[in-house]
Amino acid sequence: MKRIKSVLTLTLAPTLALAAVAMVGSFVFSNTAEAKPKDMKFTITKGGDPIGTHVFKFSGDENKLRVVVETHTKVKVLFLNFTYDHKRTERWSGEKFVSLKSKTNDDGTPHKLAIKATKTKIRGMANGKPISKDGVALPVTFWNPDVLLNKNLFSALHGKDFKLKWKKLPDEKVMVEGKMVKAKVYETKSASGDLDRKLWYSKDGEFLKTTFKKKGYDIAWIRE
Repeated sequence: MKRIKSVLTLTLAPTLALAAVAMVGSFVFSNTAEAKPKDMKFTITKGGDPIGTHVFKFSGDENKLRVVVETHTKVKVLFLNFTYDHKRTERWSGEKFVSLKSKTNDDGTPHKLAIKATKTKIRGMANGKPISKDGVALPVTFWNPDVLLNKNLFSALHGKDFKLKWKKLPDEKVMVEGKMVKAKVYETKSASGDLDRKLWYSKDGEFLKTTFKKKGYDIAWIRE
């Protein structure tokens, strides 16, 4: 993403807006930011116990950025084991979404998504079926805080559309890579509940942490 020029402004408006009037918080990326974000690794926990990892790996530069994302979890509930394996590749050109390919094993249920942007639309295949979206739609990928400003989001798992509502929460300090870091905090809500979560970002817009509920369990991604 074009981090050195991007400004992410979040308000308490009931819906997301690309241009906000009442500003209550913002991410202003540093003029000395790298051309690409640095790699990130998160430990995934359930009720405080580690159950897997979520990793972002970046290559290329801001004009031709490649992001490889991998999630692996294994959870034992009573005598049953549940697994989740997801891998995707995102491509971006500056602030513009280019394409996404993902493959997922959701505890035995497979998902496959391949989608890319054209001049006016985003088109592709989700589990063997053609899909088409508005040209300004973006995948839900929280390494990039700019997606929170977009009214049209879709799942990187199966292409499902999402509409988010969100609000700014008070700043907090979180532990990142062994040290306490001041973070901007936001809460998102979706109609289905699938994207109900709390998100922490650094003052430069770097993704630091998220927490949410999954089937009644407390889940957290904690930055290593």
